[in-house]
Amino acid sequence: MQYGFLLPREPAQAQIFKKVDISLSAEDCQRNCELLDILQNNPRIGSFVLSLGLSLEEIKHITEFMENILSKLTCVRSLNLVGGGIERPTWSQFPAPAKASLLRLMWLPTLRHIELNYVDFPFPYLRFCMHLKSMELLSRLYNNRLKIEETPEPEVAALVSPPTTGGASWRLGHLKHLSLGNFIAYRKFMDAALHPTSTLSLTRIQ
Repeated sequence: MQYGFLLPREPAQAQIFKKVDISLSAEDCQRNCELLDILQNNPRIGSFVLSLGLSLEEIKHITEFMENILSKLTCVRSLNLVGGGIERPTWSQFPAPAKASLLRLMWLPTLRHIELNYVDFPFPYLRFCMHLKSMELLSRLYNNRLKIEETPEPEVAALVSPPTTGGASWRLGHLKHLSLGNFIAYRKFMDAALHPTSTLSLTRIQ
């Protein structure tokens, strides 16, 4: 979608922005600037975005746009997070504000579906996605240096607070469909999700 046009009135805006794909790369810099300008001048449009595709390609542009754009999206229901580019950015490369804005989006009470594809993401943080109905993990998750019970780094926690899990270690009680690209790769994730203190109640796994 290109944004260089005169915006129509509602409800046409709701249809135009219902599904948005954002690529955080140099070649899409102008397009992202236009989107950010629209969201800043028309804050209500952020609530129209129900399905978001987010491609994390270059750390420079992730730093520049992620916080400002994602903070305007308040009602996302479906999130497709893709790690693009030849050298995919790692979680440790993300500045704290970018991490916080992404986690805030993933922990929205409206979010029902999430897909992680070639993304360097710390899997313990998924336990705070308490309203998901379906989850697709199509590539590796960043889990080598994080314990299952770990919460966001102090500099990130200062910017965003995870939802309370009500005492459960993994509060995924609404999750019904889980798709794994490689079960062995997600063994640690599954051990945590299926722990007796979790609230997971899957009806389908593949």
